[in-house]
Amino acid sequence: MENQLPGNFAAMAIDGDSYTRWSSNYVDDLWLQVEFAQASPIDHVKIVWPNAAAKKFILQTSLDGVTWTDAETITSTVGPGRTDEITLGVANAKFLRMQGVSRWSTYGYPISELAI
Repeated sequence: MENQLPGNFAAMAIDGDSYTRWSSNYVDDLWLQVEFAQASPIDHVKIVWPNAAAKKFILQTSLDGVTWTDAETITSTVGPGRTDEITLGVANAKFLRMQGVSRWSTYGYPISELAI
């Protein structure tokens, strides 16, 4: 995680509770990454955006957390309050990152749930 708002911790994006969330600071170029216990295929990613959202973001994968590969670039025509369901088909990854490129509003990137 990079540059979050106080009280909106990264772990809240993967806690299974859609009433909690991670929220970034109010700038475009920020990311949230998840490390898995072991490398495995990533076929599908679900991101729930509550009251603000990314307009454009990149899903990136990595085996080591250092070298990243762009798996999918998403540009949405729908604003906040949406759920993005993305099919990836990544053969093997230990890390997944949502790299924000641009936001819908002046708020940051809040993610209620990020799931694979």
